[in-house]
Amino acid sequence: MEEEEMQSLIMALIDETRFSFLLKLMRTILCVLRFLAKVSKEKIRNLEDFSRENFNSKEYEKATQSLAKMAQSNITQKEIKH
Repeated sequence: MEEEEMQSLIMALIDETRFSFLLKLMRTILCVLRFLAKVSKEKIRNLEDFSRENFNSKEYEKATQSLAKMAQSNITQKEIKH
């Protein structure tokens, strides 16, 4: 599964407008990424690093990248519609 497919899965599962704090959104994204890693059974290469323990800095970094890509995707889609 490619990075873009992973981003679309995250966007389908999370409505980012419902979060008032960035940290809550980040933790939710981390939980979704862990869930996808568990369900995919190592089919998604980018999710192999996610553990079942406490969140670590590498996982936060991936969540931040996912969030940035989601924001870029949303902006691009809005520009295309107009």
